[in-house]
Amino acid sequence: MSLAVRAARATRIARAPVPRPRDTIPDVARAETCLLELLASRRQASHSTLEVLQACARSGDPRRAESWLARLEMVRVDARAFNTVLHAYARTGDIASAEELLLQMIEKDLEPNIYSFNSLLAACASDLDALHKWCSRMADAGMAADTVTYRTIVAACAKAPNLPLAEEWLAKMLDSSLPLDEVSCSSLVAGYAASGNAAGAEKWMSRMLEASLNPGRAAFDPVIRAWAGGDTSAAQPWRAEGWLWKAIEAGVKPTDTALQALLAAFLRVEDFQGADRVVEALKRLKRWPQAWAMALLCRKPAGEGNYMEVARLLAALQQAGLEPDGDCLRAQLAAYARAPHAPEDGQVEACCRKLFGRHVSGKNQVREDP
Repeated sequence: MSLAVRAARATRIARAPVPRPRDTIPDVARAETCLLELLASRRQASHSTLEVLQACARSGDPRRAESWLARLEMVRVDARAFNTVLHAYARTGDIASAEELLLQMIEKDLEPNIYSFNSLLAACASDLDALHKWCSRMADAGMAADTVTYRTIVAACAKAPNLPLAEEWLAKMLDSSLPLDEVSCSSLVAGYAASGNAAGAEKWMSRMLEASLNPGRAAFDPVIRAWAGGDTSAAQPWRAEGWLWKAIEAGVKPTDTALQALLAAFLRVEDFQGADRVVEALKRLKRWPQAWAMALLCRKPAGEGNYMEVARLLAALQQAGLEPDGDCLRAQLAAYARAPHAPEDGQVEACCRKLFGRHVSGKNQVREDP
C-alpha cells in the first residue's frame, strides 16, 4: 500500500462519524495503526496526526490524544494539535490537565491563540478562581477577549451561581463593542431560573426580545419552569403560560419537563381551564396524549373517588396505543379506594396486577410533582 493511500486511509477513518460510544475505540485504533505505518516509513504525517488527535478528542479520550503529542516528537506538532487536545480536556472539565497542556505549548514556543485560551476557560467553568486567573493571564499576553470568551465566563458565573458577577461580565462584553448574544442571555435566564428568581429570568428574556434576538429552548424552558415552580402561593402559572405560547409562536418546542411543570402548576391552584389550555398546547405540538399528562389529570377525579372519570382518561391513552404508567395506575387505585361505591368485580385486582407487573419488569417510573 502506497504512503499516499495510507495517509488517506488514516484521515478517512479518523474523520468517520462515531454513532455510539462503544464503536469509538476500534475506529481510533485503526486510525492509529495507519498513522504508525506512516511514521515507520520516516515520512512526514502531520495532517494525519491532527486527524488522529481529533478522533481521540471526539471519542472523549483526551489523555489518549495527549499521549500522541508526547510520542510524535519526530513530527512537527503545531498549535492546532495542542488546541485539539485542549478542547477535549475542556469537554471533560479537567482543569489541571488543560492548564498543564497550555504551559507545555508555551515551553515549546507554540504561542497560544484565542482558541487555546477559550478552551482552557471552558475547562475552568466549574472553578471561578481558576477562570479569573487565566482571564488575567490572557490579558497579560495582550490577547483581547472575543464573544466566545465572554460567553464562557458569563455561563460559568451564572451556573456558579454568581449572577451579579455574570451580569458584570456581560456589561464588559457590551463595553468592548461586542453585541449582546443569545447564548450569554440564555445562561442568565437559566441561572436566575435555577435560583428560583422567575422575575430575573423574565428580565433577561425581555432583554433578548428587545435586542431582536431569537431565544431558543435553552431560554424558554427555564423561564416557563421558573414561573410554574414553587408552592401554590409563589407559582404564577399564567405568566409561565404566556411564555409557552410565545415559544410556540416563535417555532420553539418546549420540553416535556417544562410542560409537565406548567400543567402541574395549574392543577395545584385548581385552575382547570388553564390545565385545558396546556392540553391544547400539547395537541398543537403533536404530543398528545402522554402518560405523564394523564397521570396529572387523573389526580383530581382520583381524590374524589371518581374511578369512572379516571377510567375514561386512561381509555383515551390506550386508544392512542399508549399504556398507562405507574403513576396512572396508582391514581386508578386511589380512585377505587375512595369510591363511595365498590367497583365491578375484578377491576381492583386487574389494576394491582398491572402495577405489580410494571414493578417486577423494572418499567415503573415514579414521577414527582415538578
